[in-house]
Amino acid sequence: MNEFHPSASPNTAAPTAAAADTTPSGNYAKATTSASPTGSAKKRSRKSPTIRDVAKVAGVSAATVSRVLNNDDTLSVSSTTRDRIFSVATQMGYHKNRRTTHGSAGRDGHKTVAVVQRIAPFFKGEEMFAYYIRVPLENKLEQLGYTVMRLNGSLPQVVEQLTDHPADAIAAVGIFDSREIVHLQKFRKPLLSIYTDTTAKRCNCVTPDIESSVIAALDFFISRGQTRIGLLCTDLQFSKQNVMYDDPFLRAFRDYMTQRNLFVPSYVYRGQITADSGYKLMRQAMMEHRNARPQAFLCCADAMGVGALQALHEGGIDVPHEVSLITFQGTPITQQVYPELSTLTLNTSAMGQASAMLLHGMITDNESVKAPCHLLFGTTLELRGSTINDMPPVQSAELDDSTPVYATMKRFHRLG
Repeated sequence: MNEFHPSASPNTAAPTAAAADTTPSGNYAKATTSASPTGSAKKRSRKSPTIRDVAKVAGVSAATVSRVLNNDDTLSVSSTTRDRIFSVATQMGYHKNRRTTHGSAGRDGHKTVAVVQRIAPFFKGEEMFAYYIRVPLENKLEQLGYTVMRLNGSLPQVVEQLTDHPADAIAAVGIFDSREIVHLQKFRKPLLSIYTDTTAKRCNCVTPDIESSVIAALDFFISRGQTRIGLLCTDLQFSKQNVMYDDPFLRAFRDYMTQRNLFVPSYVYRGQITADSGYKLMRQAMMEHRNARPQAFLCCADAMGVGALQALHEGGIDVPHEVSLITFQGTPITQQVYPELSTLTLNTSAMGQASAMLLHGMITDNESVKAPCHLLFGTTLELRGSTINDMPPVQSAELDDSTPVYATMKRFHRLG
């Protein structure tokens, strides 16, 4: 697998014209292949920083640096340490040696797929979630016979890397706005967006079914008599056909709760997708609603849910009987807290593998994927200790499902 990392070298080329109107960024270290020097013309190149160099500056072991830079999910390390390692590696211009990894010979030979991972500072808490999608994607692509080239960094850096090292197809993993998708489309290669809905740009995509997931969680809360429901989500807006729209979790939550005549705007709290943000938002919610606090909260990411749970513990609030929590994603961190968090669990392995198969079909000109298509992945509501699971469902007029706008989902998966 080839992998590129940003570099702070001041002598690298500026971004290409195609990326001129995007967010400014730093430079990156180009991977170059030089001819063998001969005679007195031999030139001594500057030594590239090593993992040991990064470890020395970051104040950690070389083994820790190696595992962090390779996104080893089994490593137990604080987010502060992880961020420091990435920052030091970037500032020193560290990048892994180019290494080609071939899967078994596929019928398309060893074509190259560029996997672009987009983790903006706002979504720091999403880095591990993206990892759980990206690894199955890359593994499946290699099994299909493709060479995977992983690209990190800002859009201008990615554009320049793709210009210098062309790929046969592009997989964009993470949050991308419409402008970024347009820039990637300029390479005129098969492009698949994974996690961001890009159908408005006539770009194939694979995303979670957020609307159905939100409805499943809300119906569960309501069936337990919990009608005062809050939401922790992002405060971002996304561009779609030049129209700004809110976080899809907020849209689904607001629309469905309005249909139920249960929507309370002051129960919605918006911030970053981090545990720290979830903690601060939940503390704010508890302070602002001392007399009529929400009975339950839906969190749009596991990291926010973990922080929210800590705030409830510190406030002496019983979880789940005073306030229940359901989070979206279902990463292992939700089972490393007490009580364990109930989750809308996304099968990231299946999502990554299906994305690889869809991209393979696009590369091989499969007629079924030529038109813009949107593959939705549903979630499973896994009930754990942060929700009230043992009481019988409440029967009330509020559960009338006569509205044709939404279908109530009544299938739940109980763990333990």
